[in-house]
Amino acid sequence: MTLTHCQDWILQSLCTAAHKSPVTAVDLAAQLHNRPQTTETYLRQLEDMGLVRSHQVSGEVGWRPSSDGLSVGTVL
Repeated sequence: MTLTHCQDWILQSLCTAAHKSPVTAVDLAAQLHNRPQTTETYLRQLEDMGLVRSHQVSGEVGWRPSSDGLSVGTVL
């Protein structure tokens, strides 16, 4: 599996930010100084690859790395 630079950046950032609880795309984007829509696009791509999972958090979608995503995101 090959990740683009941006997918890798989002995954690594998610591994750092969501180690205890899911993070919304808006919160992750704010931490990265990125657009929420762009961040969510990459998160959905990573979800399609099985590297992240979405969860409901107070009526919003929150994201966490899957076990595979955690392995990839902390090794790269």
